[in-house]
Amino acid sequence: MFAAGGQNFLNWVYPKSPRSESAREDQKATESQQQWVTNYFNAFRSTLNPPNIHDPEGYSKYIDPESWVDHHLLNVFLANLDAFSLSAYLFKDQNGRIEQGPLWDFDRTAESDDHQDDNPNRWGMGNSREFFGRSWFSLLFRDPGFWQLYIDRWQMWRDTVFSTENVERLLQQYEETLAEGASRAPFPELRPRTQSPYFNHQLDGTFAGEFNNLKRWIRERARFIENNFVSRAEVLLHGKVLGQTAGAIVHPATKLTLRPATQEFFDDHLLVDPSTATGRYLVIGDDRLGESWTAREFDDRDWESGPLGFGYGDSPFIQTTVEPRAAIKASTTFLTRINFEVDDLVAARNRNLLLRVWFYDGLVVYLNGKEVATFNQPDAPLAWNSKSQKVRPPVDPALVDITPYTSRLVEGTNTISFRSINMRSTDRDMLLSPELISRAVSLGTNPDAVVYYTLDGTDPRGIDGQPSASAHGLVGGGTITVEPGRLLTVRNFDTSFRGAESEIVLSDWSGPRVYNLVSNNTEALEISEINYHPSPPNKAEATAGFTEDDFEFVEVRNSGSDSLDLHGIRLAAGVEFNFVGGEPLASGQHRLVVANPSAFEMRYGSGRPVSGQFIGNLSNDGERIALQNGLGDTITSVDYSDTDPWPSMPDGVGATLELKSPDVPRMDKHKWYSWQSSRAPMGTPGTANSQPESVVINEVLPSPESHQTDAIELHNTTGEAVDVSGWFVSDSADNLFAYEIPTDSIIPPAGYLVLDATEFNRRGDAEAFGLSGTRGERVYVVQGVKNEGNLQGGDVLQFVDDVHFSATRRGSSFGRIPNGTGRLTPLRRTTLNSTNTSPRIGSLLVTEVQFNPVLSDAALAADPTLTANDLEFIEVHNTTDTAVDLTGCQLRGGIRYDFTSGTVLDGGESIVILTFDPNQNNNLHRLAAFRAHYDIDDRVRSLGGYTGRLNDGDDIVVLLRPDIKINPQNPPLIQEDEVLYDNRPPWPVSDGRGFSLQRHNPPMYGNEAASWFTAGIGSPGQFLDDLPGDLNHDSVLNVKDIDLLFAAMRSPMPDLAFDFNDDKQVDAADRDQLVTHTIGVPYGDVNFDRRFDSEDLVAVFVSGHYLDDILDNSNWATGDWDGDGEFDHNDIVLAQQKGDYQMT
Repeated sequence: MFAAGGQNFLNWVYPKSPRSESAREDQKATESQQQWVTNYFNAFRSTLNPPNIHDPEGYSKYIDPESWVDHHLLNVFLANLDAFSLSAYLFKDQNGRIEQGPLWDFDRTAESDDHQDDNPNRWGMGNSREFFGRSWFSLLFRDPGFWQLYIDRWQMWRDTVFSTENVERLLQQYEETLAEGASRAPFPELRPRTQSPYFNHQLDGTFAGEFNNLKRWIRERARFIENNFVSRAEVLLHGKVLGQTAGAIVHPATKLTLRPATQEFFDDHLLVDPSTATGRYLVIGDDRLGESWTAREFDDRDWESGPLGFGYGDSPFIQTTVEPRAAIKASTTFLTRINFEVDDLVAARNRNLLLRVWFYDGLVVYLNGKEVATFNQPDAPLAWNSKSQKVRPPVDPALVDITPYTSRLVEGTNTISFRSINMRSTDRDMLLSPELISRAVSLGTNPDAVVYYTLDGTDPRGIDGQPSASAHGLVGGGTITVEPGRLLTVRNFDTSFRGAESEIVLSDWSGPRVYNLVSNNTEALEISEINYHPSPPNKAEATAGFTEDDFEFVEVRNSGSDSLDLHGIRLAAGVEFNFVGGEPLASGQHRLVVANPSAFEMRYGSGRPVSGQFIGNLSNDGERIALQNGLGDTITSVDYSDTDPWPSMPDGVGATLELKSPDVPRMDKHKWYSWQSSRAPMGTPGTANSQPESVVINEVLPSPESHQTDAIELHNTTGEAVDVSGWFVSDSADNLFAYEIPTDSIIPPAGYLVLDATEFNRRGDAEAFGLSGTRGERVYVVQGVKNEGNLQGGDVLQFVDDVHFSATRRGSSFGRIPNGTGRLTPLRRTTLNSTNTSPRIGSLLVTEVQFNPVLSDAALAADPTLTANDLEFIEVHNTTDTAVDLTGCQLRGGIRYDFTSGTVLDGGESIVILTFDPNQNNNLHRLAAFRAHYDIDDRVRSLGGYTGRLNDGDDIVVLLRPDIKINPQNPPLIQEDEVLYDNRPPWPVSDGRGFSLQRHNPPMYGNEAASWFTAGIGSPGQFLDDLPGDLNHDSVLNVKDIDLLFAAMRSPMPDLAFDFNDDKQVDAADRDQLVTHTIGVPYGDVNFDRRFDSEDLVAVFVSGHYLDDILDNSNWATGDWDGDGEFDHNDIVLAQQKGDYQMT
């Protein structure tokens, strides 16, 4: 123990005390540390006379006020009797301030079996001020600023973790966790109670009853705390309260209503006033009366009478002495009857009925003969000498809502009766003083309260507790006119009386409500450039102390035609930044947020539109960056990556990641194919992004046959000749200037230039390089000035292009498909100096990809713990007639899977790769659920599980196969197949419906959308020969197929080729199968955009076919959705029932 800061009982926890007799020396604080801590606490204590939270040299310098407030609030919320005195912990991080915590010793709290925490409607359980008078808190709570923080934090937490919904959700989880153990509780002291001093003092002896009692207590406790603070003001937009939202979309000159908080107003009428009422009483020595005496008609004229209250002892409430033990030896009980009048029965039954009663120790209450409340009632049947269950301390009255019993009231005379029970006949006191209240409750606002607001983000409450200079006040509330781009802050100021318990609260201000008022035209705001892995610092930058991370930046651009107010806009996720203030962002203009403003200016110069410095750092591996509006909604986001298929030169080579164009559709701005490497080294921050390069690396031959050499083909994609003389080609980012293209190297329009190893791999050239066909390789083309003393071998003026490729077979080249624009893929034949036309299609293919499954009832019935990700799969098919050994084969890309040694795939066989290993016993239920979902059995062969997950939007799957012909001992992995899928057109994906991608047979190039179709949720293990639903055999599922089916439905002799469900009929069931399941469009979707919306309705009604009385002239595109050849109300009804209409 040691004394410091005015407290005498401080002790070390970690490290141990210097005077500890049990700790080792290396576990103890030193004497100098002891003195430092003592001095720190003393300095803190010296700031508390008087305390001022806003004083920079005050207590806020030594303690973290928010931590102290939050810790205090949690203890007071649950009425922890031991808080801040018997059990309190504090901690301090190096260079930090003193914080409260961790929480400790919570056994006597929240209406435990210690009666001191029973009453939720007092701050403390003995002295109402006790929680606010312990340790340093006794001084802190003399500061109105500390009280204001207390109010602000309470009202903030009530919106979230202290909300009734959240608290009761947690209690429900605890109840479910304890339910099993509760049934086995062997000890009497662990059994649930049958009575409680709180509420009606009745419990049912079950753990569920205890939890319900606890929930009720916490609800009432929260209500008590709230009622002692001024409630927050309300802001209404178009008549609706904004509440807990982050803000609102407003237009110029929008009207907002600000009003004091809606609160309850009570109109109380005393039916029984203890200061004037009289009652009749009887001390009983036997049980002859039973409960007959509680009836309204009972004759009590022989009983004694007197003014309330009744009892004996030194209570100031006692007006009539009633002492059972003095009248009848051993008696503990007296009975009381009090009559009251009800003049208007209808009005009385429409009001609340409340009983406030001061008493001790036990009590049973009856209204016109009906028991309505009990307190400390003994477990045994009531008798004249019964003993109350426990002693009730003579502190607060009990307040009981007996409104449910107003039906017992009658017009005229009514009777409320009490059985008063002492703990012992020899007790020194006893009391009964009841008050019966008839209460009407109405909702309204206080007309004298003042709502103060600001529109500039400042606090309406000044640090002196007065309205700030920028605050505007509305007495009783009012209407204000606002513009977009403002930060509205509102507080309520109300000096009205809030009850005796609130007298310790030194603030009449509510907590704040803060709303971002934003415009709705922020969709034009986009993330346009990201420098996530800058090039290393040059010598000057390194000398200045900068690292590569210091040069990170994010660029934001306005791609719309109107100026945008950035107020409330923030960067979120990977890095954090709030755009506050500043000029609007004009059309086509940029703003930059940087990692280090000084480093940025050193590299890029001054004058760039830098808005500020973000918090955090951009990941070199890739992460999510989001732009959010003031409401917290995401405007746009991008999950960039440093892996294929994202551009590679922004990953430390010196380029940045640029959005290709402002014209990129909003739904595609997060896609990899919407981004490019910057052409300019270090990017184009604050200026227009790069234009597409005219010259690309179009084909490479890295593993030539004996009659060939390594070769690199450049292709001019424009209609003008391009001079590439003096450009540089390399295979390493460490030296981008390895080979200089000779003079007079001009590529004609749409032409080609082939460079071979005789040029870039000349013998004797120290910078010569060759291409590796066994390891894979990268090739770069740049413009610049060669300088061997510089990083990367020179000064890059322009990044032209770069490609990367894996190992390849002897004599096989990689080429762009489509020619000049697509990604490199193995070619069927070398096409140097000509157009790339034919990608190589391997013998092992990925033939089905299920990347976004949806859980089914069948799957959940087999395994209720299943997740949608468990239903992902990749199907691999052997297109040959002979067996293939899959030993050493791999799946890479979005997922990783290595085929186990000895796995053989027979000719024409398919195998399904799952997210889990189907051969492990702990996955039997998951396997059963998978099979139930896809309606397959154990004949479908499956393996697993792969790591990672297929992205629901777009991803890449690469099948690699070892080539033992190149190196039998260490065969390189050759790309056998690749699928780079997407969930956007032209890919045939019904995103969100759980449909899989299936490959056409015979197979085509895996990266082309036309190679794939959707046919329901998937058919794992089956490589389909035909496209289901392709009724006209054009390899496309569209309205033509639907119209053919509709014609068959109307035919008197339909072709059973249209009978999809094999019931020998062509009818509505087949229609549903084709439209909803096979093609996967909603009814009413005439434009086949997989949405039924207003565009479809406009199109069909413009067609003029609705009720046109022309027989059989309508089809799908003109409104015939049920297949009867007519567009009428039946089609509208069908589309409404099954089309899932989307509002636009």
